[in-house]
Amino acid sequence: MLAPPLAGFLQTRRDACNARFKVARRRWPRLDADDFSRFLIAQVSPLALALQHLPSGQAVGALDDAYELGLQLVAEKLAGPAAATPAINSLWTGVFPELSPLIATAPRRIMAALCNAAHQLDSTPDTDAESWRERLVKLGPRCTTADELLIAVPLLAWRAGLAHFREPALRAADGLPKELALEAVGAPVDKTWHEVRDAYLADPWFTFEKHDSTRKVGAFRGYGGLFVTPPRVSRSGPHLLVRSGDEAWILLADAFGATFHRAAPDEISAAEPSPDPVDDFGRLPPGHLVTSSAAAGGTCAVTSAQSHAIWIGPHPEKR
Repeated sequence: MLAPPLAGFLQTRRDACNARFKVARRRWPRLDADDFSRFLIAQVSPLALALQHLPSGQAVGALDDAYELGLQLVAEKLAGPAAATPAINSLWTGVFPELSPLIATAPRRIMAALCNAAHQLDSTPDTDAESWRERLVKLGPRCTTADELLIAVPLLAWRAGLAHFREPALRAADGLPKELALEAVGAPVDKTWHEVRDAYLADPWFTFEKHDSTRKVGAFRGYGGLFVTPPRVSRSGPHLLVRSGDEAWILLADAFGATFHRAAPDEISAAEPSPDPVDDFGRLPPGHLVTSSAAAGGTCAVTSAQSHAIWIGPHPEKR
């Protein structure tokens, strides 16, 4: 059942909402009316209930943007009952209501940014989307502006496993109050923000939390991974380059996670010749035959003839 504030909104804007649905249906023919109705009931109703305590103009504006964004999410099967995963649905029901005062100040901007981060976390193996949502619910309400919240979102997503967020998120965090910035990155309150930021930027494997010094990333494509053939690693400029068959990726890794990004032609051509494969870093399990090894940016990587995975960890010389 629709929450009363949402039912009232849809009643007063019936013609406009119907027109927007028809436009969206032409753009996304897979948009299902029943799925969208169920999305409104299950995902938008909790937000509408939270917004009802705000000035009516803000609440209407937020619901208007929620309706518009929801059309796209449901059409693309990212939200609603036909969603492939529950990540974005959980965001709407568990996070958006807690952030409703801030959402009302910039609804489309905030909701789209959070949905994008949730989708990236959900699409990246070995991330922790649940901890990201929990930290967002705890930290988000203490942000005083939309800008502060949108700086905190990628910081928390980085700690949840999106390694490629590390540098831009840390640099953007100069715009946060010290207490929020320190909490977002899990640092003690007696530290200064600049010393914490510089420590994280200097060493990708630096952290105030305990973590394993070796991590296995990547997998056979038939099991949901990237690689058709066992991968090989080499160095390309400041990064690790991973090859598998005719494909290549840049691997970004740190203490919190690892992400793969399609390599550009110039990154592939800049790859250095691989040295004789030796596990100088001691990463492989016993019995594995080393096929390649490389180090870049404070991270070392080793591959094995027995696996489609890559073993990564901090470079011993950088610790």
